[in-house]
Amino acid sequence: ATFAPHTDSGTGAGQSCSLIVALGDFVGGELAVEDSTHNVRYAPLEFNGWEQRHWTIPFVGERFSLVWFTPHGCEDKGWLTRNAQLATEAPDTELP
Repeated sequence: ATFAPHTDSGTGAGQSCSLIVALGDFVGGELAVEDSTHNVRYAPLEFNGWEQRHWTIPFVGERFSLVWFTPHGCEDKGWLTRNAQLATEAPDTELP
């Protein structure tokens, strides 16, 4: 599989920080971010997918990617904000 260099669109809303990890039985498949290549196989990487060009290096085998991000403008909404407040107010409390 081959993927072209791109920045994430965030469906028009934008985003900033992304966290990616690749799972599976594969060879190759590193993540290129701008001028650096990163092995993300079972090794999470944080990067700015909105501003930094990135792509997956060709690979052979079965590769799954998990990507987490917060769309721009949602940083202070809902679950994220409530749990951040709980963690600050009671750091030893288990979060939902």
